[in-house]
Amino acid sequence: MDMIEAYVAELDKALRGPRATKADLLAEARDGLLDAADAYEDAGLDRRDAERRAVAEFGAVPEIACDYQTELGLAQGRRTALLIFFVLAAQPVLWRLTRHLAGGVGYHSPGYRLVEETVSWMGSATLFAAILVATAAGYGVRYLGARRGSSGSPGSSPSRSAWSSPCSGCC
Repeated sequence: MDMIEAYVAELDKALRGPRATKADLLAEARDGLLDAADAYEDAGLDRRDAERRAVAEFGAVPEIACDYQTELGLAQGRRTALLIFFVLAAQPVLWRLTRHLAGGVGYHSPGYRLVEETVSWMGSATLFAAILVATAAGYGVRYLGARRGSSGSPGSSPSRSAWSSPCSGCC
């Protein structure tokens, strides 16, 4: 196994989160490392030294994992918020279906109206909150996620996100 593949495998073990997002991040890291190694090799380094230099400039796995874990966390948060939204969106339909099948039992009692109004307002507020969280997490993944890459030229280091991860230094 070459140095880049070993690095990506170590990074893979350090990350937890949605598989598709994680696979995209690992592919992006691998591609950036391979591009940087190719550029160093074109500049005269042998392949092993070129890979070693590309990996060294990319950063230590704990540091990179911390940055990538932030993006994976945002992606998972978005997935969870959307799941909550769709489950709760089905609730009023099921509530009305159940009421219809029960033949309106207890529908006119004062307690029923209070429960129905409370559930309706709480459900609406929760749906709204789930959409807000999903939107915020989507923006977070898009704009705050730690994407690293390389310009492919020797001597240039991979770019870092302008946003500093909240777990910087703790991973």
